[in-house]
Amino acid sequence: MSRSAQDRSYERASIAELEADIARTRARISDELDAIGYRLSPAGLSRDASGLLGEAQDASSEALGALRESLVERGQRLGAQLADRLRRHPAEATLLGFGLAWLLMRSSRPRR
Repeated sequence: MSRSAQDRSYERASIAELEADIARTRARISDELDAIGYRLSPAGLSRDASGLLGEAQDASSEALGALRESLVERGQRLGAQLADRLRRHPAEATLLGFGLAWLLMRSSRPRR
């Protein structure tokens, strides 16, 4: 094979490789554009919004659960402290009970 024939065959192979590489790049870009198009379509946006809404609901459920646990714990602690104080001060607790009963009875009577 002559030198110029060899050069031409390399050029053809090189051109064919470049064309194949360009075709692969076009296909990859086309796939990426299709994916972007789907993500920006109403169906894609709806799917993303649904996912975000689900995450927000999960986060709010967790926060409400933690708040509920905190309030229950706080109420139990307050009840235990109150019971302890009533046990340590029975005379004062009795007077407080009579005072509250008197206020309740007085407020339930019809006014004249």
